[in-house]
Amino acid sequence: MNKALKGCLGTTMFLIGGLVIGVLALNYYMTLPNRIVFSESPIKKEVYLKPLQFGNKQIPDFIINQKDENILYQAYWEEGYGFDFTVIYKVTIQMDNIKLKYSLPLKKSEKEKLNERISFTKIEGGGFNPKINLPDDNQIASGKHLTIFSKNKELIVNTKKGSYSNFYDSIDGDGFVSEVILYDKDSKIIYYERERYYAFQ
Repeated sequence: MNKALKGCLGTTMFLIGGLVIGVLALNYYMTLPNRIVFSESPIKKEVYLKPLQFGNKQIPDFIINQKDENILYQAYWEEGYGFDFTVIYKVTIQMDNIKLKYSLPLKKSEKEKLNERISFTKIEGGGFNPKINLPDDNQIASGKHLTIFSKNKELIVNTKKGSYSNFYDSIDGDGFVSEVILYDKDSKIIYYERERYYAFQ
């Protein structure tokens, strides 16, 4: 076997070995659980504004321009697999009276529609817990990232008195956006959630 052939064979084996190691490393990191990030201060709007954009449908100013002391809970979720990517932002705010499009309490059909658009929790009876139920080890599956800010240990949004609005729009080849805003008049709490799904094609 001449030196040139030996050199070529050695280079090929080196490249194959590097490829195998790369695949194994990628598989390891893709299946490695992610730790949940707990923020000591409210999540800044610069983190979520751009990923949640959808055409001309903007997040309301009274949501993004709140003072830090009014923010009770936030969750920012990213999840991506292949060509699909989902971003969800949830925030609960202490806020004085605001009038939204529809009045509470919810009819059965209205509750069903909102439950389709509220992530990680559901309206049951006359209210719901806006917080994401976290695993004991504070780890989530690979491909998912979650940042939490929480000021209160317990938080309930009532759906008996107040008002709400919801929105949904989609574009073929782009994805969709959904939005829920619910104001609890008794507790003076506003709940906001926006989901942006990207369908890369």
